Amino acid sequence: MDYIIIMAASLFSAILISVHSEMYVMYTSLFFPMLISTIYFEKKKVWLSFLLSSLVFLVITTFHPISNKMNDLMDQLSMMCILITATAICIGIMSRGYEIAKHLTKAQEDHQDLMVKSTIMEKQVKTDALTGLYNHMAFYEYMDVLLLQAETYHYPVHLAVIDIDNFKKINDTYGHGIGDVVLKRIAATIKENVTNDDFTARYGGEEFVVILNDVNEEKAFAILEKVRTGVENLVHPEIKEERITISLGLQTYRAGMHKQAFFEGADNSLYVAKRQGKNRVIIHECGEALQI
Repeated sequence: MDYIIIMAASLFSAILISVHSEMYVMYTSLFFPMLISTIYFEKKKVWLSFLLSSLVFLVITTFHPISNKMNDLMDQLSMMCILITATAICIGIMSRGYEIAKHLTKAQEDHQDLMVKSTIMEKQVKTDALTGLYNHMAFYEYMDVLLLQAETYHYPVHLAVIDIDNFKKINDTYGHGIGDVVLKRIAATIKENVTNDDFTARYGGEEFVVILNDVNEEKAFAILEKVRTGVENLVHPEIKEERITISLGLQTYRAGMHKQAFFEGADNSLYVAKRQGKNRVIIHECGEALQI
């Protein structure tokens, strides 16, 4: 189709010049095929249009009775030079277009590479290197957004603060290397026992936080009980003593509650769980673990 259009433009130029052969301005129509071929950004099509325009010009000036008298050899040579120059300009435009396209492609690739690196860096900044969970900073960023949505759309949100019982003893007895192994194992268990809609982070040291979304308080308690029993049933071959347990404090978000009060409610519940013997879930404002 491209070649047909170029040939049709050449035929149109030939007809136009033949009909108005006495008008020199009509010879500018010989540039039509070259202009059209330039938009395809293929050099061979530009050269084809040059050959067709040259052929049209030579045939008309040789065989057309009026054009033959109006154009001598110098006129023909001059027009051929003009056509060659126009062809060179068209090829130059295409070459510049190739360079621009190349630069744009490179810029797009660089932008995509930068976006990937930025995403990776952002994930690294917000992720705890040891456990693979989100870190302290990511937790507060997520909580700010989540509490704003909860206040706007009125859906339930719960915060659990989790602490590994007697973890200092593990580090002191077996070393921090074994302690890190235990931390990773417990973090994985916490993550496995909550849903993909929930947010899990390592708050610091042996402490974790979980934000539970769009479930009632009883369901939130049941999820945390599942987490607690899952950790309690873990086997740690590196440790010869009794199994490791966790204590959990739970706070349900109330309308208008400040985020600091939200966190302190869960944290205070955790201390209650610790005082009551550890290895249990305590809901804020309850004297003992809620029985479901």
